[in-house]
Amino acid sequence: LATGYSRREQFSASERIHSALFHLPLHNHMSFQEQNIITGVLHDYFK
Repeated sequence: LATGYSRREQFSASERIHSALFHLPLHNHMSFQEQNIITGVLHDYFK
C-alpha cells in the first residue's frame, strides 16, 4: 500500500486512527442475507 515509503512512522497519525476504528466485515461480494446477519448481530449487541 505504501510503496516508496520505507518507515511505518511516516504514517503515525493514520496508523493511530486506523487502530482505533471499528471495522465492519462488509464488502460488495456479500449477499444481503450475510449483511443482514452481521448487522443483526451488531444491533443485538448494542441494544
